[in-house]
Amino acid sequence: MQTQKHGEAMRVEAPGKRRTKAQLRAEYRKHQQIAYQWANHDEWNEAVEHLAKKLAKGGKITPAIWVEAAKRATVECDRCRGTGEYVWGAIVNGRATKKGVCFACEGKGRQNQGDFIRNRTYWNHVKVV
Repeated sequence: MQTQKHGEAMRVEAPGKRRTKAQLRAEYRKHQQIAYQWANHDEWNEAVEHLAKKLAKGGKITPAIWVEAAKRATVECDRCRGTGEYVWGAIVNGRATKKGVCFACEGKGRQNQGDFIRNRTYWNHVKVV
C-alpha cells in the first residue's frame, strides 16, 4: 500500500495489484451479505457510506474505497446495545442479577466484519444439516 500525504485521499490499492470493478463489487457484496446477517441494513449502509467519505477525504470515492469501508465499518452491537456488557437473568431492585462481557462484540460495544464472522461460526457450530 502507498502512504498518503496530509490531505490526500487514501489509496487502498497495492502497486501492481489492481482488481477489476467486477472483483471489487463481488468482494463488497461478500462483506455486505455477512453484515446483513447480523446488523441492521440501514445502520450498516450508513456506517459504510460515512467511512467511505472519510477515507476519500473529499475526493472521489472509488470502488476500492467502498470495499475498504465495508471491511472496516462498525455498527452498534445488538446484543449489549453498545454498552459492552451483556445482562441476563432477573432484575432485582433495578439491578441485574447476572452480567458479563458481551461475547458478540468482545466488550467493545461495536461490531465489525471480524466479529460478524466469528459470531456466525460460534453460534452455528452445532447446527446439523
